[in-house]
Amino acid sequence: MLAVAIVTSAGLGYLVGAASVTSPGSKTSVATTSCTVLGPTIGVIIRVVEGGLSDPIAPISGARMGGEAEGYCNDALQTEALQPAVTNSSGWASLLDGGFGVYDLNITYEVGSPPVVENYYFSVSVQPTTVTYVTFNTTTGNVTTFLCYEDLNCHSGA
Repeated sequence: MLAVAIVTSAGLGYLVGAASVTSPGSKTSVATTSCTVLGPTIGVIIRVVEGGLSDPIAPISGARMGGEAEGYCNDALQTEALQPAVTNSSGWASLLDGGFGVYDLNITYEVGSPPVVENYYFSVSVQPTTVTYVTFNTTTGNVTTFLCYEDLNCHSGA
């Protein structure tokens, strides 16, 4: 699907990447990859919750998250590290880094006494010129998404 979007792009956005390779006694070589995409994503706003099944849903505050945005451009993988974020008291965090393709996310938080570190990894597809709202439930493992095309506040509770 991403390849189709890149090929059929109307040229609303343009990405350029460069990589350099250096080893002792050798020269540096630079390869530049560019491609046209429909437009960069605005990013992801995520809510981390726990509960469900027979327990009430509750937000998880203080969960640390990060990861990278990645996508293919002219058959070359382009990656960009996301700025780390922490969920607020309502369980929300913003990863509004732009990029394109897929956000590979990791979430880490402590639970219990003595504290035990919980780690979760998942991926979210992002769309050009949108904010993707995500709710991740640590109890059930469910990930739900909602695309927002108009503004950053079109999803209630953010």
